[in-house]
Amino acid sequence: MTVMGRREALRRLGYLPAAAALALAMFQQACRENGTTVQACDGVSPTMDLHQHPTCLTLAQETAGVDVVLTLQSGTTGHMHTVALTSADIAAIQSGTPVTVTSTVSGDHSHQVTFG
Repeated sequence: MTVMGRREALRRLGYLPAAAALALAMFQQACRENGTTVQACDGVSPTMDLHQHPTCLTLAQETAGVDVVLTLQSGTTGHMHTVALTSADIAAIQSGTPVTVTSTVSGDHSHQVTFG
């Protein structure tokens, strides 16, 4: 077994950012192939029970003052759900109060989805 010097260790570590970028690019390509969009959320990303489904209450939706229906994307789960937020729910989220709603049933289950 050879002992790696500091210079060699730093040289090898230099490959990590490139490997991470390649892994991210591969993940994004797989999502595109599955019809899932990977993008940053400019508003509120919720948490949910069981497993995660990508979704976002966008800043535009937050400030519109109307009810919204969001799709919980399939991600890697193979199914989707929707959740409905009333304008009162959105106002509560904007004021810092967490709001939990129940999603539609898909794949024999629903989710408790919390915004805020």
